[in-house]
Amino acid sequence: MGCNESNVSDYFKKHLFPQGATTKVPTGSLFSVANKHIARHLLPSLPTAMAPWAITQPQPDLLYGHPKTPPTFTEAQLIALLGLHSQIPFYAQASPGLWFHFFTVEFKAAAGTGGSLWAAANQCAGASAACVQAINQLNIRLGYVGCNGHVPNICYSLAIDNSLAQLYVSWGAEDKGNLVIYIQRVGSFLLSSPKHFTCIHRWVTAILNWEQGGRLRNIQLALDFIQDEKQEVVSGVAKSRPGPEGSPGGKRRRLK
Repeated sequence: MGCNESNVSDYFKKHLFPQGATTKVPTGSLFSVANKHIARHLLPSLPTAMAPWAITQPQPDLLYGHPKTPPTFTEAQLIALLGLHSQIPFYAQASPGLWFHFFTVEFKAAAGTGGSLWAAANQCAGASAACVQAINQLNIRLGYVGCNGHVPNICYSLAIDNSLAQLYVSWGAEDKGNLVIYIQRVGSFLLSSPKHFTCIHRWVTAILNWEQGGRLRNIQLALDFIQDEKQEVVSGVAKSRPGPEGSPGGKRRRLK
């Protein structure tokens, strides 16, 4: 009772999230930042009919993604990563040093002392939309180089106060050539219940483990495919060019 948003944040960072995973130092392939704005170019554009409104630039209380340094991405994968967008080389970077975010957390304090879960859910929706945009651009690039597959475009978010936690899943789908972004609440947890608290703890752990073993691997494979196709195109162009006489690309001499 009487706690503020900072108290809620400090408590759950200690008791709900795995130790070491909420620091600014990369832990393996995971990286998290706190209270950093998400890059504005990742925000989806609103239809012209909604011009009077705008999507506020998200600033999540806690945001999980990946560092671009090894062992997360190889040098070849980094080259493909920086070429996902023709005009924005750091397109998939949500915040400085954090790439392909997948899990957003917003903290509030109940009893009117620091916002509401409704406001937190709206903030989660904005950050999740940015996540979907990043993966969508990766899938666009995959299609451009001739890949029929795609990386599943899904992410999670958690709105939590000192009484309740609400878990959301977001995903993107194509509709008549346009990207449509959805968000759905998939669980509500009463934090005063040991059973519910244990359940949400398992969900958080499962999301972090799923990302490292599932979606991240798909992203890495997609970047490998993009880079391999790029190398094949460059190699094919080089082989098709006639070289000067006597060079490897020109007239060949038979060895005696």
